[in-house]
Order: sequence, then C-alpha cells, then structure tokens
Amino acid sequence: MNTLEKTFQVISALLIIVAAGLRLGHMIGPVPGHSLLVLGLVLNLLPFVSQNAWLRRENAALRQQLRGTAES
Repeated sequence: MNTLEKTFQVISALLIIVAAGLRLGHMIGPVPGHSLLVLGLVLNLLPFVSQNAWLRRENAALRQQLRGTAES
C-alpha cells in the first residue's frame, strides 16, 4: 500500500468518525452529516478504483503479449 492510499484511508476514516459523531450528537442537521459520511466512503473507495483501472491495463497488456507469442 503506497502513501497516497494510506492518506486516503486516514482522511476517509476521520471523516466517517466525525460524521458519525456529528450525527449522534445532533450538532448539525442531517444533510452535512450525510455529506461527510458519503465523502468519507468515496475517498475510501478511490484507491480500489484506481487499482482496478491499473489491473485492467496490466491485463490488456498481458493478453496482447500472449497473442503475440501465440502468433509467432
């Protein structure tokens, strides 16, 4: 896991904790609390999306190599 992924996880975990605390404490209305929660979840999923895109590119490159090997 690289530094960027760790940073995203820490920020998203903090946002989720803050959002849960705000919702439980009724310090703010439901919209900002839910917005923080959704933002935290999205930030938590970003590394998986980027890793998935990287894996798809890697997979396509390997398939291309296999096709080249099979043709020769």
